[in-house]
Amino acid sequence: GLALFGTVLFVDRRKWKKIAANLHQDNRQMHRIIDSLPDPTMVIDHEKRLIVWNRAMEAMTGVKAGDMLGKGDYEYAIPFYGKRRPVMIDLVSDWDDHVAQKYINMERRDDILVSETMEAHPLLKRGIFRIVAGPLCDDNGNPIGAIERIHDITGQRKKLEDLKAREELLRFFVAYTPVAVAMCDLKMNYVHYSRRWITDFALPDEDLTGRNHYDVFDRLPEHWKVQDSRCMQG
Repeated sequence: GLALFGTVLFVDRRKWKKIAANLHQDNRQMHRIIDSLPDPTMVIDHEKRLIVWNRAMEAMTGVKAGDMLGKGDYEYAIPFYGKRRPVMIDLVSDWDDHVAQKYINMERRDDILVSETMEAHPLLKRGIFRIVAGPLCDDNGNPIGAIERIHDITGQRKKLEDLKAREELLRFFVAYTPVAVAMCDLKMNYVHYSRRWITDFALPDEDLTGRNHYDVFDRLPEHWKVQDSRCMQG
């Protein structure tokens, strides 16, 4: 009986070691993946101790992972704000309206939080950044921590602003050109039009943007519609 018990115990211990080894391997693989991400990323456990501080985060903050890992008590806030305080990653498990109000365009998408650079952010003031934070769960879906990623969107925002500026310039140019002209999309809905378009055709002085050309001119000859269709096809 004792021999049988010893055998069962031996098998269980071997199985346990194999499971532990697999978990350790999975954990190391996860760390390698996060460490290689191009965006600054950090992970905390359920006790809010830092367990991942990737290379991109080191480059952004100038603080090495070896000086951060394993530390709690909001240690991960110090490189950003110079003091211990709740940050966005903490809102994943402990929502605080006062902290959330400090972020710009904060959105909750199911259990994921998305915002932009914090107002008067000491470290991120040189650009525009999108911050994404969410729960870190085990295989059963139970939260065991949280992860936060910081993505530099300065270039994207500049391109968008430049596009808006060009769009505004085009709208201004079309609006005040001294001829009757209108621009439509592929469905013949108005995008831009000049003042002369309104006056020359005695149209109501109202916003036509988004209105369909064939609704505004409901008695157009069919051959004009055919010509429009050919233009749309190049």
